[in-house]
Amino acid sequence: FFVLGSSVIQNPGLVKRELEEGHQVGSHSWDHPQLTKQSTQEVYNQILKTQKAVFDQTGYFPTTMRPPYGAVNKQVAEEIGLPIIQWSVDTEDWKYRNAGIVTKKVLAGATDGAIVLMHDIHKTTAASLDTTLTKLKNQGYEFVTIDELYG
Repeated sequence: FFVLGSSVIQNPGLVKRELEEGHQVGSHSWDHPQLTKQSTQEVYNQILKTQKAVFDQTGYFPTTMRPPYGAVNKQVAEEIGLPIIQWSVDTEDWKYRNAGIVTKKVLAGATDGAIVLMHDIHKTTAASLDTTLTKLKNQGYEFVTIDELYG
């Protein structure tokens, strides 16, 4: 899960549960600005505040980062100072608020090593998970963390 620091604060205990259940937690900034349009200090604050929020609840500092909108340039990457993780399958769940479409997009893009972009703020995305995960498992896919994928 790539988490917003502001969401970590609004949902106490959730990020700890994610870690306890074996998921990896990465940073997604504090409140989802396009980092390439922020000053160096603003980018630094987005990362620092999120790192602190996650650490305060879990004792763990995220070791990876997914910039909002996938927007990154050399300056932002240097300021972030963490491995940048993008995606290879975009469910476009922000656009299609339909569980069936989300599942179809995942299945259409599924390959070994695929990283699927989904958002936990849409109910239809959550509603798609049981079907999507079952179908992927039936096709022989395994689910791993970013560290396991790139480790």
